[in-house]
Amino acid sequence: MRPDDLEAVPVSGNVSLATAFGLFLDVKGRRLFVPNAMLLGNRRFKRGQNVTFWLTRGYLKQQGFIA
Repeated sequence: MRPDDLEAVPVSGNVSLATAFGLFLDVKGRRLFVPNAMLLGNRRFKRGQNVTFWLTRGYLKQQGFIA
């Protein structure tokens, strides 16, 4: 892992599904899973809600969202 992979990047999208394991976000026509471990505490999210998360560059690379 490179040091750049730990840099936080803002990602905005609409909640398409919230489960006990995490959220699925629609981001520019693609779906991204954000595990509960990356979310803040006990906050509840609703389907269709527009949200922004700061995720690590390494995670987004792993998910194929950035090169």
